[in-house]
Amino acid sequence: MKQPFHYVALGDSITAGYSAPDKKGYVTILGHLLKEQFGRVRVSNFGLGGNTSRRLLSEILRNPIVQQEIIRADLLTVYIGGNDLKNTYLKYLLRQKNEVFLDTIESFGSRLEQIYHAIQQMSKAPLLTLNLYNPFPHSEIASTWIPALNGAIDMVSIRRHIPVIDIYSRFKQREMMLIHNYRTGTLKDFQLFGGNPIHPNFQGHQVIAHTLWQHIELDSWY
Repeated sequence: MKQPFHYVALGDSITAGYSAPDKKGYVTILGHLLKEQFGRVRVSNFGLGGNTSRRLLSEILRNPIVQQEIIRADLLTVYIGGNDLKNTYLKYLLRQKNEVFLDTIESFGSRLEQIYHAIQQMSKAPLLTLNLYNPFPHSEIASTWIPALNGAIDMVSIRRHIPVIDIYSRFKQREMMLIHNYRTGTLKDFQLFGGNPIHPNFQGHQVIAHTLWQHIELDSWY
């Protein structure tokens, strides 16, 4: 019997499906789309709330379960970076220096390179990465540093010949429709404790899944 098509998703709480009904977010939706194409599909979702590029790299290098699933994958996606910036914003509140963002983007780019290298050493399957949308489009800080981090994603991905799925543009000027509990679109909405208007709602997860699917359909690897 033919083995099921195996999709492996690596990322943070967005990948885990936060703010989607029953946490059935873009990974689950894409799994259904893949099932329509390939019949039997197996989905391995390694999305973790609070995950950073540092932690994801550690999981890939040290967790034998993650490694085994990467080796068996027919498709992989990486969605990471939001918590790198969130944690840096907390440092910025203490120090009020832009250098903390510059340092984060530099280290993020280095770790993303290592993430790609580790995955590509284990798997020849297609690998897609997603850039970050901006949940705070009316904040100068967010509107400066999220595109800067996306620039690092682009730079590293081009070097590694990895397609970048442009989620940033798909959410731009549609944030109120696509983000769970969206309010003013400024960092005044950000709370140190409690829920923040960061995650996609169900419609947002659908947009992410269908943007990925559009790329898959246009490509010829399947």
